[in-house]
This record gives sequence, C-alpha cells and structure tokens, in this order.
Amino acid sequence: MLQFAKATHTGLVRSHNEDAVDFVPGERWLMVLCDGMGGHSAGEVASQTAVELLCAEARSGAHTVAEYRKAIGDANAAVYGRSSTDARTHGMGTTLVLAFGQGREAVVANVGDSRAYLLRAETGVLRRITRDHSLVEEMLLSGQLTAEEAKTYPFRNVITRAVGTSPEVVPDLFEVELAPGDVLLLCSDGLTNEVPDGVIRFTLLGHPDPQAACEALLQKALDAGARDNVSICVAKVPEEGGEQP
Repeated sequence: MLQFAKATHTGLVRSHNEDAVDFVPGERWLMVLCDGMGGHSAGEVASQTAVELLCAEARSGAHTVAEYRKAIGDANAAVYGRSSTDARTHGMGTTLVLAFGQGREAVVANVGDSRAYLLRAETGVLRRITRDHSLVEEMLLSGQLTAEEAKTYPFRNVITRAVGTSPEVVPDLFEVELAPGDVLLLCSDGLTNEVPDGVIRFTLLGHPDPQAACEALLQKALDAGARDNVSICVAKVPEEGGEQP
C-alpha cells in the first residue's frame, strides 16, 4: 500500500493557519489539501469543512470518479451554505486538490491554485499534474505574461475558481498511473510561491521517506521566508518487493 505523510505550518508572516490537509490510507485511499480564504476563522472553516467531508466519504467507501465528483459538490454546497447564512463566514471559500485511488490507479482533482505533482522514480522527472485556476495562469497561457513577469504580477494571488464561492463548482480531473517508487505530492501555494519546482524535485529525490520529504519541503519554504501558510501531503508507492505484509 502507499505510504502517506503530511505537514502544515502557519508560516513566518501570517498569524493564523487557514490550510487543512489529511489522508485516508488503505487499499482504497485518499489524500486531500485545502487552502482556505476569507480571513481567520472563515478560511479555516472552509478548508476544514471540505477536508473533513471528503475524508468521511473516503472512510465510508467512496472510490469512483462519480462518488468523488458528488463529494466535491457536497463540500462546495456545505461551504457555500455556511457562507450564505453566517455573517461571520460570509464570502469564505477554499482551494482544493485531492488524489484518490485503488492501489496504483489514481485520479487527481483540483479547484483553485493548490497543486499536485508526480515524481517518476524511473526517470527522476517531476511533473505538475494540475493547472492553476488563477488569473496569472490564464495570462501565462494567453501570452499576456511571461513566467518571469508572473512572479511579481500584483494580482498573482487572484484565483478564478474555488470551493464554496458559488452554488456549483466544476473540478478538473486527471488520471494517473503510479509505478513503484513514484511520489505524489499535494501542496498549497505557500510552498510553490517560495520554492521553485527544481528545488522541490531535488528535495523529494533526496528524502525517500515521505515524512522526511514533507518536513524538508516545509523547511525550504521557511528558509525562503514563508509569507503564507504552507501545507504538504506526500504519498509514495513502495519499491518493488517493498510492499508491507
């Protein structure tokens, strides 16, 4: 079975952690990460609501694309409903990135700018699976910004899709075939805004233990200033012959 680990940190500037991250191990597994928005308790409520609902679905046996589409819709409805009826959480929402599967067959889903990456053990290549739902990503794709300009663009934190900000949400979904030794990484933009993809790749390659990898990536973000909350979740496929009894 896959080996899982997670880490989350408020960072060095923010006073409150609005991220939430968790996993449900097993033959049918789930890993999920959310980056809440809305300020203090509101963002935390949004992210925790989504993560807890999705983990509950996994524990109750959800394992198909249709079941997880519905679960994401239910999470959106729960966050949107709370935001619409509670003045203290009005306008809250959250990004969402998750991966689920059975054995080595995986599906990744995302809403917003939290990301999923795959490190292939055979080649050592790190590939970003998801595409950000953000203004900067749209401008990059249309040629309005270069990658260098995007780093300092004043509206780089504006996302174009989120869980809980409208009555319905449509996630992007990606099928992934995992191989022995592969590493699946979920992370909030608190990591990717501070740590380049090349450093993420080097760090994962240098830390084969999932918990050590999470802690090393977190430290890289802290060393870079960690201006936002930082959350990481790692799943590793055991090497051939390394399956647990």
